[in-house]
Amino acid sequence: MSMPIPVPPCTIPINSTNNDTRVPSSTFSPNNDLSIPLPTSSDGLPINPSVPSSLPNDPTSTTIPLDKTNVIPTPSVGRTHQMKTRSQSGITKPKAYLATRHPLPESLIPTEPKSLKAALSDPKWLATMNTEFKALTNQKTWTLVPFTKDMQVITSKWVHRVKLNKDGSLDRCKSRLVAKGYLQTPGIDYEDTFSPMVKPVTVRVVLSLAVHNNWCVKQLDVSNAFLNDTLNETVYMQQPPGFVDSSKPDHVCLLHKALYGPNTSLINHFISALNAQFSLKDLGPIHYFLGVEVYRDHHGMYLNQSKYITDLLTKVHMEGAKSCPNPTSFISKLSLHDGDPFEDVTLYRSTIGALQYLSLTRHDVAYITNKLSQFLQAPTVKHWEACKRLLRYLKGTLTEGIWLRPTDNLHLKGYTDADWASCIDDRRSTSGYLMFLGDNLVSYWSAKKQHVVARSSTESEFRALANAATEVQWLLSLLSELQISQSKPPVLWVDNQGVTALAANPVFHARCKHIEIDLHFVRDQILAK
Repeated sequence: MSMPIPVPPCTIPINSTNNDTRVPSSTFSPNNDLSIPLPTSSDGLPINPSVPSSLPNDPTSTTIPLDKTNVIPTPSVGRTHQMKTRSQSGITKPKAYLATRHPLPESLIPTEPKSLKAALSDPKWLATMNTEFKALTNQKTWTLVPFTKDMQVITSKWVHRVKLNKDGSLDRCKSRLVAKGYLQTPGIDYEDTFSPMVKPVTVRVVLSLAVHNNWCVKQLDVSNAFLNDTLNETVYMQQPPGFVDSSKPDHVCLLHKALYGPNTSLINHFISALNAQFSLKDLGPIHYFLGVEVYRDHHGMYLNQSKYITDLLTKVHMEGAKSCPNPTSFISKLSLHDGDPFEDVTLYRSTIGALQYLSLTRHDVAYITNKLSQFLQAPTVKHWEACKRLLRYLKGTLTEGIWLRPTDNLHLKGYTDADWASCIDDRRSTSGYLMFLGDNLVSYWSAKKQHVVARSSTESEFRALANAATEVQWLLSLLSELQISQSKPPVLWVDNQGVTALAANPVFHARCKHIEIDLHFVRDQILAK
């Protein structure tokens, strides 16, 4: 015989519509039994009721049949199924280093003087000017001669800079006397102009050879190196501002040596000989060179420009911007006439110029920088947005660079490619190549817009191959000068069957007459090997 169980007053809702008789978990004991007092017999033992065969149809009934099949058990606290986390599987997210240095507060960094009066009134800048002037006189850079009316005299000025280390700390304050060369007349005061500067490819090749041969690379700073070049022309300059000879105030300087002309060396066993000729400062093993941070261990040498990128972000007021994982989302769709004109043209041009210097260590931004540099004449707001997206990408990849590792051989090989008619304004193609010395990437000025419109993908690929062949010839001459011989001919890889057929086939095709020069140049290089 079944009997109903009286239910004490409670706040358990009973849905009469869908017969929902769920009970909160708080009303259950740990063994999933109802915590409801049951009736007892005369001897104090609980009576086990039986479940009725049919449920009551009256929705207002206050009796609940005790059927454990209708009771939702309390969820188990422990794990009841097999689970494997990402950390257990060895899947980890790469760390993103967004800050690699701790710059000094602005209050601790000396202020660069903007005028001669401000520099002369500051003891530390006056000391740097005296050091520079003493170096100029010791090198016999000029002699004082009386002024005549037929002299073409140029003026000079002082330039002051605060030099910082790669970690943002103060290195030194430096003053330099520069001549205003723009006042000279071509053909009278000078014939040619030239600024000697080492090519980035040369730096990477030399460092790659140092890693391959386990050489120790020393870094030297030649004090006043620009004073060691003798002038061939007659140049007159006014006496330096603030350092006029009181006994000869009307005299001018007849320059004997140039105020610019780098003269450096990186070979360790020449230090003593160089020190006898020049005033040298030994900076120890190479660590910061031409804005490139150098880290070396037993695995090789790592080059990056994190400080340079951080300074660039600060210059454009983007040091607090969020990083961006992909800078090329819409770069191929940019056009000359896309968007409203950008107001600050100088800011856009200076930023793109600064980005081009990143080619020393960042080959991943070469194509994007080349694309953005095509709009220097009249940039738009959309072009500047693409530039800022690239800067945000650089912020998230501050420590990215290139590895130079010991390699089994020094064979020269290259890879070349071109995107046919990619520019939506004039349908010109962009050439690209990568050059490896062994396993080390040494040359990747890989984004140059072709000068003519290619009428086929074969034509655009062949022009890219011709540019790469020219780079190979230059690298061979550089290696020859460094006394590095190649045991076998260099190899150029190209992914176009038409190009490989034309390069190897001696039969001239009339349909390729417009690329005949590049065709014969590449073919001559193949036959020469």
